[in-house]
Amino acid sequence: MKKLSLFLNLSFFFIPACSRIDLAEAWANMYIADHIDQYFDMNSMQSLFVKKAVKEDIDKIKTEIFPGVAAELDRIELLIKSKTAVSSEQISRSHTEFKKIFYEGLKIFEPSAQKFVQKLSNDQIETFKKEFKKKSLELAVDLENPDGAIEKRFDVIRNQIEIWIGSLTIEQRLLVQNFTKVNVLPLKELIHNREKLSKEFLDSFKSSADQRKFINTLFTNYESMLEPAYRRAAEFDLKKYFELIASVLNKLEPKQRNHLIVIISERSQEMKKMFQDNQDKKEKVRLTDFFPHSF
Repeated sequence: MKKLSLFLNLSFFFIPACSRIDLAEAWANMYIADHIDQYFDMNSMQSLFVKKAVKEDIDKIKTEIFPGVAAELDRIELLIKSKTAVSSEQISRSHTEFKKIFYEGLKIFEPSAQKFVQKLSNDQIETFKKEFKKKSLELAVDLENPDGAIEKRFDVIRNQIEIWIGSLTIEQRLLVQNFTKVNVLPLKELIHNREKLSKEFLDSFKSSADQRKFINTLFTNYESMLEPAYRRAAEFDLKKYFELIASVLNKLEPKQRNHLIVIISERSQEMKKMFQDNQDKKEKVRLTDFFPHSF
């Protein structure tokens, strides 16, 4: 269920894939609404609510979350500029910081999610069940086709890395290939975890109190909801992934290092600018409250 697909997948904001964060924002508004519609087949009123809520919540993200992300990006930029060896522990530290920021951002979306879920109809719950089952079948295909799953994961990781450093060298490409062959995604545990969360979500509709509790926990303490076997498998996989990223960074060519520094710096500056633009907009609104005819 991947955090219910409600106002989620915020990670693109913290590690943006788009060439500019303002484009990422526009993409987010469309992607989140489309993703929710896929699972719940929203009516026109719900669609308008989601688009408005997402825009307002993303504005809060800019103000409350972007400064922390920019600060961590600045720290990483200094590390890359230093040309010192990068350890998996340093990668893990940055991930921990980004994860902390991510979960603070996730909390911002909870009120909107609570309102949205309260308005779901029985037909929309049935749509969710069908879409969830369809996605589960797709994961089951990957589980039964390990070679295809390995190839798919290689493409995903390669794209994730190349966004930041440009094309991989032959040596870096081999590192990624070896990683994906040895470290297979814990699909079985992932499927069980999705099924657990889906059941808890559907069971929560038995009462308003259960529903509010589920959504609150989903957005404020998500990791406590994970199935233990999946959590252990995911943590182990992540540890190995950090080792891969450290190995790739320690084999950067000068052109790749410069590309990475430019991308990190651009992301940080864009976030700082969007934060400041939001602050200026808020200040102007406050001033017009006092001097409505002066603006």
